[in-house]
Amino acid sequence: ANMSHEIRTPLNAIVGFAKLMGEAETEEEKQQFIDIIDTNSSLLLQLIGDILDISKIEAGTLEFHFRPMNLNDLCRSEYEMHKGRTNPGVKLVFDERIENVEIVCDQNRLAQVISNLINNASKFTTEGEIRFGFDLREGRVEFFVEDTGTGIPVSYTHLTLPTLGLAISKTIVEKLNGTIGVESELGKGTRFHFSIPVVQCDVQCEPAPADMGALKGGVSWTLLVGEDSDISFKLIEAMLSARFRLVRARSGAEAAELFRSERPDAVLVDTRLPVMDGFEVTRRIRESA
Repeated sequence: ANMSHEIRTPLNAIVGFAKLMGEAETEEEKQQFIDIIDTNSSLLLQLIGDILDISKIEAGTLEFHFRPMNLNDLCRSEYEMHKGRTNPGVKLVFDERIENVEIVCDQNRLAQVISNLINNASKFTTEGEIRFGFDLREGRVEFFVEDTGTGIPVSYTHLTLPTLGLAISKTIVEKLNGTIGVESELGKGTRFHFSIPVVQCDVQCEPAPADMGALKGGVSWTLLVGEDSDISFKLIEAMLSARFRLVRARSGAEAAELFRSERPDAVLVDTRLPVMDGFEVTRRIRESA
């Protein structure tokens, strides 16, 4: 029931405001509808990701990939992503207490926990602020997300919380050998906090990947797209055609053949292609690269 409610809420907003787009009387009103659709699309996409992760947790296949990372850069990225999603009158603050902290961790999973906690705070905070950040204490990193929202009933403060995001966050933190907790007061706000061991970054952190849209010797990058759905390809084309020369394959076999003839700089392939699935295509491409 909770999952159904969480899916329907952003989906109703997307469908409803998409239908209202044609009736918008001003450009300002149209932009407002677009912003609502964009925000709820991101929430729905994250929810679907959470559902897939729940399946992985139940199957024991939730994966972690550790590499050097910068915590400050991660938090700044989360701030930029969430600052436009809070309710009107609510300020999001990254409380940067320590500069340039580098550790070894799974950056995506860590970002997932912070993002889930900020999203949760946003749901229940209609005025004031949401503040997040981290401290270093005795070989551990302690993260916090605190808000001035409605607070959580006492029956839920032991993390028996009825949301997918929080359940997944608890699992991720525990898989990182960490602990997570919450303190809350009804009508005053909530403070989530989690702590993980510090694994120091004793090597140079990985550089940011090169801009794939940049020119290479005066020629745009070529991207091979394996996609049998016309709608999905149209979306990819709308988003990437200005930065890439796109080559499309409608089946896995065609994708493998085009890789040999086109020698693209990058490949984006659907996992469920006809004739040959994306995993087999990837295997053959790696063998021939």
